[in-house]
Amino acid sequence: MGWGEQPVSSDAIRADLVHVLASPHFDASERNRHFLSYVVEEALAGRTDRTKACTIALIDNVLKPFVLSRGLSTPMLVILTGVIGGAPTHGLIGLFLGPMILTVFYELVVAWTRLEPGDAAAPGGS
Repeated sequence: MGWGEQPVSSDAIRADLVHVLASPHFDASERNRHFLSYVVEEALAGRTDRTKACTIALIDNVLKPFVLSRGLSTPMLVILTGVIGGAPTHGLIGLFLGPMILTVFYELVVAWTRLEPGDAAAPGGS
């Protein structure tokens, strides 16, 4: 909370949620509407740890297969190194950020080593 701000009551948050869900501009399926209501109620009840765990499980079980099905060419050793290095240094965010940084670096190195001498633009040339 910022300086001089008053705390917002749970009833006011629930009223805003009802307003958002009823808005014609909020385009979501009924399932997503229930999920948003669930997340808000869990946060108001102080049970955000369970919500975080569900979010991580969702990301791991839905996004990971989607990304891997796209034909990831990065070796698993590079990803594992990113996980092992990222998690202890940056915690939970490092668990995801470490492999992403190493994957981008790996792909750039592979692309750089595959460049033919004539493919690179001349320095200072137009």
